Amino acid sequence: MSKQMEVTTVNNTTIKMRALALPPIDYLDTLPKWISSDKAVIKAICSGMTFIETPDNQKGMAINAILFKIAVSTACQLPTDERHIKALEMEMLKFMSENDAFSKITFEEILTAFRFNAAGRYDEKVTHYNNFFNLDYLGAVLTKWVIYKREIEARAKRELVRKNLFENHLGPELNDDQIIEFSKNEWGRTADFMFVMAKAYSILKDRKEINNDQVNRDRIIEMAHIKATQIYRQLPELNTYDPYSENETAFNIICKKIAVAEYFNGGSF
Repeated sequence: MSKQMEVTTVNNTTIKMRALALPPIDYLDTLPKWISSDKAVIKAICSGMTFIETPDNQKGMAINAILFKIAVSTACQLPTDERHIKALEMEMLKFMSENDAFSKITFEEILTAFRFNAAGRYDEKVTHYNNFFNLDYLGAVLTKWVIYKREIEARAKRELVRKNLFENHLGPELNDDQIIEFSKNEWGRTADFMFVMAKAYSILKDRKEINNDQVNRDRIIEMAHIKATQIYRQLPELNTYDPYSENETAFNIICKKIAVAEYFNGGSF
């Protein structure tokens, strides 16, 4: 296999792995809270190679194409002299390579970052000095992008875990760490938490990360009694609910929920 074919194979595998770490767009299309700009972030992350993955002999051409599109979308001016253009290209190559966060974004992300800046999607719009494109402008916009996309990407990964939870019923596709992370991120946010909470409790208990000695168990049971009484007061139709006797399953759920809550956020329930 030639060197070029090896590079292409490795890069294609990396792109596929990056895409598999995020939910597919057609799945996000079914979720009403995912607006078009959110999905544009995910599309940009999954589109093509990152800067560091791109072969060196292709980076210059890609940068030239990007600079032209940025100029069109932001109305900033580029150098017209061939030597200045070459110098800007070389400086941009060095600038992107030496920044760890920037080197790991795709070329489509760079374009999307500037489109989002032009659309005012960041907390503060970045302006270019004296209408000319320079590295300060590039760095400021990409810094905004990295911060902006971090939250969107984290949400997308939680959506993928949620998708796997319901489609695979906690099958082997999810490892224990993913289940714990999902439980932590979704604590109190959605009904999905209750679906996975008992599994999270079991994992933490097996890892001995939940204090399960008798003193702590007695304390949690006492807290659960208080919570059960609150449920009784809030839901009068449960007037036969007795946590001390018949409804053991429901009471155990309350105990586990308190234990997991203490592990994640100091007992807020």
